[in-house]
Amino acid sequence: LWLLAEEGPPRSLGVIRPGRVTRVALAPEIATTIHAGSQVAVSREPLGGKRPDAPLGPVVAEGVFNRG
Repeated sequence: LWLLAEEGPPRSLGVIRPGRVTRVALAPEIATTIHAGSQVAVSREPLGGKRPDAPLGPVVAEGVFNRG
């Protein structure tokens, strides 16, 4: 799961697995950057891991945070 920053590279929010509910604790410095309109993406990564700085696999889902 990636946070697509307005500036800079995507930031990893953690690994999610299909068919499972996942909760991710965000570091305060990441949480404070999320606002209405912030974008997230899910990429399909190779088994065994991913690079921390950018997705390797294709993006399979995208979303936008809305006001709640």
